[in-house]
Amino acid sequence: MKNHSCSRPTKVCSKNSAFTLIELLVVVALIAILAALLMPGLKSVRDSAKGIKCVSNLRQIGTALLLYTGENNGALVPAAQMGSGATWTTWHFKLAPYMGTSNAVDATLGLAWRMCPSNPLAPGEVVSVDTVGYGWSYQHFGYWDDPVNIGLYGYGTKLAQVANPAGTVVIADSKDWWVDPTLTYQHRYIYTDPVNLLTKPPTRHKGGGNYWYLDGHASFHARTWVLANTGIFTQAPND
Repeated sequence: MKNHSCSRPTKVCSKNSAFTLIELLVVVALIAILAALLMPGLKSVRDSAKGIKCVSNLRQIGTALLLYTGENNGALVPAAQMGSGATWTTWHFKLAPYMGTSNAVDATLGLAWRMCPSNPLAPGEVVSVDTVGYGWSYQHFGYWDDPVNIGLYGYGTKLAQVANPAGTVVIADSKDWWVDPTLTYQHRYIYTDPVNLLTKPPTRHKGGGNYWYLDGHASFHARTWVLANTGIFTQAPND
């Protein structure tokens, strides 16, 4: 009986059990092609995950806003306060306790919820308590410029005064780019300024950004849509 095992190397067995250099190169090339085909899909998945996290951030911030409102006579969080004798503060300072953090202790505390995951810090960016990737509609919901004009820009607006909460944005993705390495003014949502409208609506989430409305829902809007529907920022009755 003939023994067909390859216990002793033969010319035939060696030829069938080993890759040639050409075969190995072909396999490597196929793997490279498959990787190239998969990369766009993987990037899309990563981008989608970041978008979902961003919406989650906005909803948490929105919930914090409503909790603040419930404890402050129905008044919305002021976007910012400044002026003669006033202590500088912004909406994210006011909401930090409701988010389980305190910006006054450590600038990095709360950075996760203050920043859109698709808008990372610029190279060399100095993290400060004002580093934030979301913008508040300060021109219509609570920018206290000075004690004389305390009602300026809707400061003190109450939730009950807003005629159309479902059509009113308070907070959303801020601009895609950073200007000042120490004070970026990202927290000020000034898209209603015609000069800034041309440059600031974000595009980082597949050509647009995420927007949180006063009725509690969040929506994605393309940059072009925001430019054509600036009324979503101008619903405060006591502008």
